Amino acid sequence: MLVCQLILNIISTVVRTIILVVRLVVETVCSWVSSIITTVVEVMRKVCRWLPWPLNKLCNWVADLVEVVQVVWDWVCEEVIKKIIDYIEVFWIYVEYALQWVCWFIDWVLFKWWRLLLCLWTKQAERCIKVCVKVTVDSRGVPVITNDEVLARIAKSNEILEQCNLKLELQSIEFVDQHIENVSCSAGGIFSEHFIWFNREKCFNGDGLTVFYVDSISGSSDGCSIPPSDWIALESGSNVGDIVHELGHLSDLFGHHDDPNNVMHASGAGTELTKTQCCMIRISKFSRACNRYSRSLKTIGHDAPESAEESKPTDE
Repeated sequence: MLVCQLILNIISTVVRTIILVVRLVVETVCSWVSSIITTVVEVMRKVCRWLPWPLNKLCNWVADLVEVVQVVWDWVCEEVIKKIIDYIEVFWIYVEYALQWVCWFIDWVLFKWWRLLLCLWTKQAERCIKVCVKVTVDSRGVPVITNDEVLARIAKSNEILEQCNLKLELQSIEFVDQHIENVSCSAGGIFSEHFIWFNREKCFNGDGLTVFYVDSISGSSDGCSIPPSDWIALESGSNVGDIVHELGHLSDLFGHHDDPNNVMHASGAGTELTKTQCCMIRISKFSRACNRYSRSLKTIGHDAPESAEESKPTDE
């Protein structure tokens, strides 16, 4: 892990944790106060029925006023306080994105150039990359890819990365009841709702790769990565090598290779990587020493659905 990126990861984790705690506290307090007001109104209504005229009218008027207070309170919670927290979170997402570019520059100037030379000139030990997969649903509410297909793609990616002495360590497979389509991967994509959602839902803060499988991506591409982020988005029909292809883009392989057999070719159908490409991925922020006690692929997501019918979300 590079120094600047490590510091940013720690800061990001702290900020995101604070935002999460504040959100939970606000939601709890709002719900608690609203429940108390509801109980007070119910008690007042019962008391009002026992009072003689005109005290019962006055009592009901006070109860109506308290109900108005509850409506105002709920509106303040939902439309003001929670929205402010949402805006703060979005603001941090873009600050974090800008700081990632700052760290990218600092780490290249101070560290990565000589690590690249070292990698090119010497034999390197095996390195690993933590990966988690989040599968969204299509327009019918059915996950866009099955558990077994995810495992097969991770295994194929590891076959490709074997030539670099690299391995993906799959941490989890999660099926998310969220429909994501027409993901924009252009420069303007960083201002889209999808960009914000991916950054909110990613599994790691710079020390791992999150792979989102979505319904569709805008344009002719079936994969999307926005450097220097730490997530990629893929269509279910993407090439089996597209995980490595998009990982390459996030590892500073910004352009495409001319050789159609190369993973970084525009088609994404290749399986070969050059020595330089391997080293670029090896010195990326995702690469780290392998965990000898990491779980095997067969133990990940074994309870997840194996077919489209089994994987359809239910209301239960």
